Amino acid sequence: MKTKLLFSIFFISILGYAQDGTLDLDFGDGKGYVLTDYQNGDDGIEEFDIQDDGKFISVGYSYDIDNNQQILVFRNLPNGQLDLSFGTDGFTKLDFIQNGKANSIFDLSINKYDNKIYITGYLYDDNEEDNIDIKSEIFIIRLNNLGELDESFNENGILRTSFGFESAGPATSIVFHDDKKFTIPVAIGSINSQVMPALAKFNSDGSLDSSYGDNGISFFEVPNSDLAIIYSIILLDNGSILGTGMSYNFITETGDLLLFKMTSSGNLDLNFGSEGILLKDIDGLNTALDIDTGYNLAVQSDGKIIVAAQYDDEKLAIIRFLNNGTEDFTLIVLRYKSLWEAIMNARDY
Repeated sequence: MKTKLLFSIFFISILGYAQDGTLDLDFGDGKGYVLTDYQNGDDGIEEFDIQDDGKFISVGYSYDIDNNQQILVFRNLPNGQLDLSFGTDGFTKLDFIQNGKANSIFDLSINKYDNKIYITGYLYDDNEEDNIDIKSEIFIIRLNNLGELDESFNENGILRTSFGFESAGPATSIVFHDDKKFTIPVAIGSINSQVMPALAKFNSDGSLDSSYGDNGISFFEVPNSDLAIIYSIILLDNGSILGTGMSYNFITETGDLLLFKMTSSGNLDLNFGSEGILLKDIDGLNTALDIDTGYNLAVQSDGKIIVAAQYDDEKLAIIRFLNNGTEDFTLIVLRYKSLWEAIMNARDY
């Protein structure tokens, strides 16, 4: 049986690859790819997920002739054809950006427990995405299997919140619990103050789960950190959550890879790392503008943790940790200068 891979690129283009890396000609009318143009505008895909039936859902942006930004969601059949039963002729357009806000989409995931579609990200002042001294808020969108906004979620299918703070974001990931609750990572703070990482756990209706952490939010302070952002979390079998990201110090202008473990009740696991937290300077230089970030992670069958990271602000690394949060020195840190070098060397491991 062939293992098929899907890749999405700008101008809503979706490519299907067979296991050996050649285009899969069973996908996209014998071409191995499909091109989709929505209303003659500029379009692009950010994230996608695959349903159990082989259909796949994508989310991205569409810009009209006046350059107005809209979130666009669509579904394709396993053969690449647009699924016309989804939304309106295969598309769901979401236009909820107001008051000078723009948005960044970070995740699209299908909840296997209820087949609902979740899209997460954050809103920020337009044209100031890189300015940390701006007000921002996260958003969570939930659609049903037909591509309609799910009105049982926060009454209209869309949740926007800063949790009572001046700034919240960026909602980069989401994990689902078997009771249909879900957890997202956020960074919360006030302008010109420390930005702390946190996990926020929600009930299925979009309300915070008051039994978790501090009324639904579990804050934690990272040592010597002014800004900490979580980029990826995974749910373990015992209900604990592992996460990775970046911790930054404004004075030294350095950023370390962040790895942490949270218990199912929303407390740091004190048996992991140093009181639940591990910070790593990947290349050991710790010089100004040396920023190390964990972007994704996975757990092996033996419990060891693999983190995909970037260091020195431009180079790639793969690091393995033991399940207690100490580094596994049986696997040398793999460092690469480019994505292409990482792909080529990955063949040897």
